[in-house]
Amino acid sequence: ERRRWEASLREKLAAAWQFERESMNTQIDDLHRARRSDADRIAGLLCELRKQQQDHAVAEEGWWRWMQQVRSRLPSDVASAAGDAAERDDGCWWLSRSTRWPERGEQEPVAGCAVGPAHRSEASGAGAEAEAPRPEAAAAPAASRG
Repeated sequence: ERRRWEASLREKLAAAWQFERESMNTQIDDLHRARRSDADRIAGLLCELRKQQQDHAVAEEGWWRWMQQVRSRLPSDVASAAGDAAERDDGCWWLSRSTRWPERGEQEPVAGCAVGPAHRSEASGAGAEAEAPRPEAAAAPAASRG
């Protein structure tokens, strides 16, 4: 009788363990599927990020070329004043020290900074209330900007 009792305990233990094993295997399979799904999603997002970074670099380079063309058309005294303003941090986003002037090897501008009303006349160079061009506008062809 003891052998039958031990055999029934073994069967009960095996049945309980089989249920736990199947449950754990199901959880492991679910985790593997989620990991593969996340890896695919991350790969897609990285691809999209690289494309956005390339697009941003192209747009920024176009904007800087346009800005250099504008500066080259300014009379020498105005261009000199713009260069002097670049040396001080007066809050004007396109003239501040945080702006990258490629010929000087300076840093890139801080994204999201705007030209305030006090700097619009300085930015336009002629006292007009027009706002200085934004880097986001660089995606448009340079010819359409004037």
